[in-house]
Amino acid sequence: MTTFLLRGASAIQRMPPEVLGEIFAFSLPAGRWIEPKIDEAPLLLCRVCRRWRNIAISTPSLWSSISITVAEHHSKPQLPLIQTWLSRSGHRPLSFSIYAPANAEIAGAILEVYMPHIARWSAVALELLNSESMPRIPYGGAVALDTLDIQFGDIFSSLIYVAEVGGQLTNLFGRAPPIRDMIIRGHPALWNYLIAVEWQRLEELEVESELSLSQYIHLLRRCPHLVECTFHVGDSTGSPLPPHNMITPHLRHIEILSYSSLASLFDILTLPALESIILRFPTVPIEEAPTWCQGPFIACLQRSACKLTHFTLKSARISDADFLECLRHMPLLETLTVVAYGRETIITDHVVRALTYSDEGVPQGICPRLSGIIFGSFSVGTTDGLIGDMVESRWVEDGPEGVDTIPACLTNVHVCLPESHEADIRCLKALEREGLSLLIDSNTVEQGP
Repeated sequence: MTTFLLRGASAIQRMPPEVLGEIFAFSLPAGRWIEPKIDEAPLLLCRVCRRWRNIAISTPSLWSSISITVAEHHSKPQLPLIQTWLSRSGHRPLSFSIYAPANAEIAGAILEVYMPHIARWSAVALELLNSESMPRIPYGGAVALDTLDIQFGDIFSSLIYVAEVGGQLTNLFGRAPPIRDMIIRGHPALWNYLIAVEWQRLEELEVESELSLSQYIHLLRRCPHLVECTFHVGDSTGSPLPPHNMITPHLRHIEILSYSSLASLFDILTLPALESIILRFPTVPIEEAPTWCQGPFIACLQRSACKLTHFTLKSARISDADFLECLRHMPLLETLTVVAYGRETIITDHVVRALTYSDEGVPQGICPRLSGIIFGSFSVGTTDGLIGDMVESRWVEDGPEGVDTIPACLTNVHVCLPESHEADIRCLKALEREGLSLLIDSNTVEQGP
């Protein structure tokens, strides 16, 4: 036994340093940014033996990522370790996050350390107190920047900060930035700086500012290769959209939280690649709630001829008849999520019967590929037993490999039901014992957007 262990140790010691370095890379913590910890790689590797320490220190891939948190009076890790970490990264692309909502001075000192290496910035997340945290950024210097998540804490307090931040963003982006994935949070006026850029490579965009529909349309025109986007639409009153149609050929996923009607948006959008759409509306008083855009939404689906597979609708003021018509235009739908506006039920007997297959398996023409449903709080207003019957009618065995069954097997069900729906609950529990993935909640808490 002792001889075997010695041979094992000798083999490790004879392993070439570059091979051992590759193995070390697999021991790094999961996640894009590494939080330095003494009992985790890469710092842990430096404590095993002298050879491992030397190999770890000379392996730049172990030190190219770091997560930094700035408290009120200090940073974690502190600046000397950050500088050491950076010095060991060689010429590798840099991934770093700085969470510093409370101390602009320390955050600025850390960014000063990283600024000479801006050409190596690859994935960067910054949450800063204000623009004073950022040292001067050279125009177009971030030539390798692929991912950016940026937020400024008190930017809402003054438009002065908007100009300062906008100037910094202009320098960071340059004329045609290489960024493919971006999240930006801040004052709505920042959109003026985004619109000035040609986003030829941008594929994923999340803007957590309440812009108007017109502003978003202008932004979309600058992103010809956009694949995923998330928008927060504010009050769009007095913000007319261009009258001509706009095609976004690559957009597969869109998520919108809107405080306005989306009718004018769907009037002009054509989304041929769309696969997933999430529409969320605020739970505000009824007189402030946006109206549902039935005609434009249906027209957009027809015009786009897209293969929509995932549909989420939260807090929309939509009738069961309009909702059912929407589903009739989604023949390839696989997952459906519905949360009602207040206590206005959407899933009625009429909707559930249309989703139910007969004993002979003759389809009603509604979503034959559906495999997962979520009916959230107060969205269900059906006769007891109908939900169970619908799910049971879609609880079918898979066909031979490569052959689709009609309907597809409904395998995941999350539904909010009152306890009085005993027949529904009994049927669903029986299917759960057969393998249905089931979650039943009671209608006790209303869900927000």
